[in-house]
Amino acid sequence: MIRAIAVAEMRTARRLARTWVFVAFTVLFGLGFVATAWFESADGGQSPRFAASASGVLALVVFQFALLFLAFDVRSRDRRERVVDVLDTKPASNLEMLGGRLIGLVAIVWLPMLALLGAVQAAGLFAQWQGWRYGEPMEPYSLTALLTIDAVPIFAAWCALLFLLAVVLRNRLLVAVVGLGLLVGPGWLLADMPYYMRPAFAGIVTPGKFGSDLVSTFATAQDWIQRTGLLALATGFLVLAAAWHPRKDRGSARPLWLAGSGLCAAGAGLIAALVWQLSAQQGDRDAWRAAMRAAPVADLAHVEGVVEIEPGDRLSIDVVYQLVLPDAPTSELVFALNPGLVIETLRVDDAPAPFRHVHGVLSVQGEEDWTAGTTLTLSIALSGKPDTTFGYLDSELDPRELSGATGSLYLLGTEPGLFHDDYVALMPTLRWLPAPGVPREGEPRDFYTLDLEVVTPADWLVAGPGRREGNAGRYRFRPRAPVTDFGLFASAFSRQATTAHGVSLELLASP
Repeated sequence: MIRAIAVAEMRTARRLARTWVFVAFTVLFGLGFVATAWFESADGGQSPRFAASASGVLALVVFQFALLFLAFDVRSRDRRERVVDVLDTKPASNLEMLGGRLIGLVAIVWLPMLALLGAVQAAGLFAQWQGWRYGEPMEPYSLTALLTIDAVPIFAAWCALLFLLAVVLRNRLLVAVVGLGLLVGPGWLLADMPYYMRPAFAGIVTPGKFGSDLVSTFATAQDWIQRTGLLALATGFLVLAAAWHPRKDRGSARPLWLAGSGLCAAGAGLIAALVWQLSAQQGDRDAWRAAMRAAPVADLAHVEGVVEIEPGDRLSIDVVYQLVLPDAPTSELVFALNPGLVIETLRVDDAPAPFRHVHGVLSVQGEEDWTAGTTLTLSIALSGKPDTTFGYLDSELDPRELSGATGSLYLLGTEPGLFHDDYVALMPTLRWLPAPGVPREGEPRDFYTLDLEVVTPADWLVAGPGRREGNAGRYRFRPRAPVTDFGLFASAFSRQATTAHGVSLELLASP
C-alpha cells in the first residue's frame, strides 16, 4: 500500500510544472557552483575535492527549498483536484497515506541530487584521467555520506514537518510562509553557532570539516546519534500529522497522539543529550586551561625510551627523563600530559613517587624538598588513546569556539593532532610525552638529547626528529644535535630518497 501511494505521488509530482522548475534550477545552480569551484581551484583557490561539507550544506538547503513547494499543499491539492472524496474512501490509513507521500516526495528531490552529484563525480574522474587542469572528483567517503546519512534524514524530517504544518494550518500560503521561516531561521542561527556545537543541529556530517584522503571517515558516533534523533523526529512528525489529518481514519487517534509525541520526545532527547555531551567536551577545555597554573619548571636534559603505536587504538610509552631541577628548592614537579593517557608506573630515582594526573596536568610529589639544581631520573610508563582535542591551550583564539561571525578561520584546522587507523600525527602540542611545566605563550624552548625507539605495524614508516634507523616496524631516532618539542608522523608511507652533497633527502607520501 505504501509503495503504491509513493509511486502515485511521484507520478503526480512529475506532472507539476513547479517540480521541473525547481529541479532545473537546482541542477543548473549545482553545476554552475561546481564549475566555478573547479576553475578557482586551478588558479590556486580552495579545492572542491574536500568541500562536500561546505558545498553540501548549500545543496541540502536548495533541495529543501524545492521540497517546501512540493509538500506545502499536500491536503489542499487533493481538494483542488477534486479527488479528496476518492482518497478518503481508500482502505489505506492516514499513516500509510502520508508515509507513502513522504517517500515519494523525498525520492523526487533526492534522485536529481543523486544524478547531479553522480554527473559531477563522473566528470571529475574523466578530467583526472585525461590530466586536464580543470576538474577533479570529490572525496568518495564525504560524497557518499552527503547522499545517504546527510540528505535522507534531513529531507525526511523536513517533509514530515511540512505535512504536519499543512494539516494543522490548512492554508497553503500560511504553510509556505511558516515553512520558509523555519528553513531560513535555523540556518541563520547555525551560521552564528560555535563550531563545537554544530554537530548537534546541522544536517550534514561534521559540518565545517573537509573530507580527507589521509583519514577517510564516513561518520562519527556523534553523527549517528544526531541522525537517529532526526529520524525519530521525522517519524514523530509524520505520526502526529496522521493523527491530526481531517480525513476519517479507522480506530481511535489516541494511540497515534501518544506514539507521535513519544517519538518527538525521544528525538529531541537524543539531540539534547548530544548538546550536553558537546558542552561537556568544551567544558573540559576550560578545565584544562584553568589547571595550567604557574609552577617551578625543571630543565629536561635527556629523554630515552620506547613508543609503541597501535594506530587508532592505543599508544604505549615507556620513557626515562634526566631532569635538572630549578634554581630554587621544590617539592613538586609539574608536567603537561595528555588527559587521554593513563600512567601505569612512575618512579623518581628508581623509587615509587606519589603523583596526580588531572585535567592534563601531572604533578609529581617528593617526600621532602628537592635541592636546587639537582639532577633527577624520572621513569614513567603510560598508555591509552591520546585526546586529539588537547592542545593550544595558551592560544588567544580557540578554533572550536569560532562561528560564522568570525569568518572562515576554522578552515585552518580545529584539532591539534591525529590518531587514526590510517594516519597518526603526534604533534608536540598534544603533550603525548610529559612536558615540564605547562603550556604558556612566550616560554623559552627547552633543548635536550634524545634516543627514542618507535614501534609501529610492520608495513608502516615513521617521520620523526632526525635520521630514522631500523626497518619493519621498529625504528630508532637519536639525532646528534639536541632537539626541542618534536612530533612523530606514522602511516603506510611510500618512500622516495636520495643523497645530494652528503645530505640525505627523503619524501614520505601517503598512498
